[in-house]
Amino acid sequence: MSDIVIGIILFLGGLLMFFKPDIVWLIKHSWDTKGGEPTDSYLIYTKIVGVFFIIIGIALIITELTK
Repeated sequence: MSDIVIGIILFLGGLLMFFKPDIVWLIKHSWDTKGGEPTDSYLIYTKIVGVFFIIIGIALIITELTK
């Protein structure tokens, strides 16, 4: 059952990373910069990692449901 919870967390985190990478940047870096903005490469990298999180999350959910 814990694999489903982890899968859901990864899936939702991946969706956030893919659709709103600027929010992820704010969560991670807003406290250590003053008036800064994320670079385009950071936003692309965050979207790519988000896709991997989505895939891993779906895989965990499917494997747990098919047991």
